Amino acid sequence: MIFSKPALRVGALVALRLVITSGNCFTNQTKASQLKVWISGGRTLEAASLHQSIYPEISFISLKSSATGIKPIGICQQPLKMGSYVNMMMASPFLSYYGRRRSQLISNRACKSTYLQDESVYITPNMLCLTNSLKPSKCATIRGDSLLMKNCLCAINIYGSKCHSRSQNADLYANLYTMRQYINVFIKKLEK
Repeated sequence: MIFSKPALRVGALVALRLVITSGNCFTNQTKASQLKVWISGGRTLEAASLHQSIYPEISFISLKSSATGIKPIGICQQPLKMGSYVNMMMASPFLSYYGRRRSQLISNRACKSTYLQDESVYITPNMLCLTNSLKPSKCATIRGDSLLMKNCLCAINIYGSKCHSRSQNADLYANLYTMRQYINVFIKKLEK
């Protein structure tokens, strides 16, 4: 988990010293010194630096020290297929609970209708669209939440939930399968 004043953002540990999160979690003015990375057991690690990706959908946070005792999650090695069911991981805004919702991959066209009123949202071919709850009060995803299939990290939530009453509610995720080679090269550079 990543804490950035004043807002909480979530990410996933993909290497002992690397967290991946939404490219919309931080601004160009955010400094690594402003971040604290919380990991299981309540431990806090210091961020060494923020890295903007060549993919605007994701960002990286390198850590000053390794997250020892924690196994990083692997990136999906197979593409998700339209209609696939996956697990949306959700953290509450103050980390008071973690949830999991089974969700279905739908066409990006459905996300276009969900995000129609938000001009700051863009949809690229590197994104996946997933159903969220039909009840806006149950749409609990935030930026950086993980999407898992078979215990592999397949995507990262980009914008958080944008649910509305009487609407097909959907969330946008960065498709990490399409970025896996870039992510693996980045991890190898960091490990040197």
